[in-house]
Amino acid sequence: MNQDEVMKLATDALMLAFKVGLPLLLAGLVVGLLVSVFQAVTQIQEMTLSFIPKILAVALVLIVLGPWMLNQMVGYTTDLYHSPSSIATRSSASSSCSRGSRRCSCWRRRSIRRWSRRGRG
Repeated sequence: MNQDEVMKLATDALMLAFKVGLPLLLAGLVVGLLVSVFQAVTQIQEMTLSFIPKILAVALVLIVLGPWMLNQMVGYTTDLYHSPSSIATRSSASSSCSRGSRRCSCWRRRSIRRWSRRGRG
């Protein structure tokens, strides 16, 4: 797995988080703004008045868009589980074995053998 693949996975995860979280945040923002305007016009300064409409709006959005949100997250997770096999085959097929490279699996096996021999001695 190289740096470009890690950056793509991180970007996809952040975009999914924004896409899934944005409807809930927008609902809370819009309802909070409307309640604040209502409180300013009527001069009702009750702090707890804004919480119940926000909770109801977020719950309504979650009920309406919940299946879509779940579908988006399941799709991303499925893609994420399928991608390591393709990443592993690409990286092992494309890497050439250079005996001195620490990225090479041959180097790791030799270093493990070296350390195990030192322990017996």
